[in-house]
Amino acid sequence: MPRLVAPLAITTVAITAAAAAASAAFLLWTVRRTRGHDASTAASEASLPAGTASARERSRRLQRFGNDLPEADVPSLPLIGHARALGEVHAIFARIGTAFNFSFFSIDVLAVAGHENLRRVFSNMESFNSAYPARWLELFGPSAVTFIEKEHRRIRNILNAGISKTSMLECYARIHELAKEQMDAIALAGRPKTDRNWLSWSECKETKGAQVIEYAHRFTFHVMSVFIAGADPSHEAQLATCRHDIETFAGAMADLVFPRFWPYTPFNKAMRARARVVKVVLGMVENRRARMEAGESFRDLLGNLMEYRRSDGDALADNEICDNVIVMLFAGYDTTSATLSTATYFLTHVLSPSERTNLQAEIDGLPLVGGLPSEDALQSLPLLDAFMKETLRIMPPGKFVFRKAAKDAEINGSPVRSGTVILAHLQTTMLDEMVFPHPDTFDLARFLPGGSALAAPSFAYVAFGGGPRLCLGMQLAKLKFKVFLFQMLRFHTVEAGTAPPVHESFPVQRALNSVYLTTRKV
Repeated sequence: MPRLVAPLAITTVAITAAAAAASAAFLLWTVRRTRGHDASTAASEASLPAGTASARERSRRLQRFGNDLPEADVPSLPLIGHARALGEVHAIFARIGTAFNFSFFSIDVLAVAGHENLRRVFSNMESFNSAYPARWLELFGPSAVTFIEKEHRRIRNILNAGISKTSMLECYARIHELAKEQMDAIALAGRPKTDRNWLSWSECKETKGAQVIEYAHRFTFHVMSVFIAGADPSHEAQLATCRHDIETFAGAMADLVFPRFWPYTPFNKAMRARARVVKVVLGMVENRRARMEAGESFRDLLGNLMEYRRSDGDALADNEICDNVIVMLFAGYDTTSATLSTATYFLTHVLSPSERTNLQAEIDGLPLVGGLPSEDALQSLPLLDAFMKETLRIMPPGKFVFRKAAKDAEINGSPVRSGTVILAHLQTTMLDEMVFPHPDTFDLARFLPGGSALAAPSFAYVAFGGGPRLCLGMQLAKLKFKVFLFQMLRFHTVEAGTAPPVHESFPVQRALNSVYLTTRKV
């Protein structure tokens, strides 16, 4: 039997390669055919009487998409549909307006942007429900607060209690401690270990600086471990070991094409990682349950989930607890670490010298008590707050969110039928030049007193979403951002690394940036 392994492997590789070649040839043929079809269709419609072509097109859209809104002006290919539209959403909005239809692997989607459309979609949970790819539900768990409708408010309140203002104050010094650990690590990793005050040419070539995303990952994940299981230091440590497993989820979110049973796909890999995380969480739940029966209590997010009782007296099932712990771990670390990496890019490559000098002076001017600024003082720094908001406006970690019409509704003056999948585009909304003049320019002044952004209408700034499903970790995310930047700028000199920044846009948007840190004498 072992002799068959090599021939089977070779055969499998050959079949896969042949299938890939056939698929590529088919797609090339369909692209050429579609382009020819589009040209002939346009020519034939141009010869029709005025108004006939548009009437036919409107009728086709109503029949296919269930609304009279325009279709994406990119070719639609068999099987993959308007897949190209996902990479050009902002440009398509600029060309044809704030709502358009497109198809993606046989799923029809309505993309919307603009504060009026987002107000309608985000503020009305009865008309627009949460909607995400089925694989995401399987990955994070169908009971996670992100996906549920019936008990969304109650579960959200439980989770909010675990990351409340009181909880943040109790963990404030610990958050600074974790940030300082990563700053020290960045300072050591960014340069060669040498006692000389100069570097050789080969050392300069090899030294590109420390990639911020790696250290931001460690920081934000450990912070989430503190809030989720910090009432028991051993449980906090156990949860912190799950970081590499949770990191696989980002790749799995983008894996919407490969068959789920293929063993080495990102989705399959992440599902195996999920099983390991579930095992760790269930072990903590069983340990705590026995101790809670003996009268012990746990003041953290996991403890809140375990103590919750529904109106009929039933507790949350173990799978419901695991689903919500997993989604909080991922959402609380990945998006914030992406924003921190992006912020260092804007800090080292985009901020003007005067803006950076003013930001540095603001942070240096904070009075310290026991080596730390007060939480209120840190949160109220106007330049640091403006820097955070402008970073999130130009490059939010989540470019869009999904919703689904729960009943017939209306968008942009057109009826939208029940069941329509809606892609609400956050980034395009925050790049609206009617609300944010010169939207592509990084400008701290727009968020300072008297700035134009302060007069923006509701749902124009949607870095954290909006409505009843506003990001429940928003306040904690802001605190992590400000603590990380404070520890970086107050105690270190920051220089841009020589590694070129890299922009990643899906599933989490971020600028991968490298820096050098040199410890300052304060």
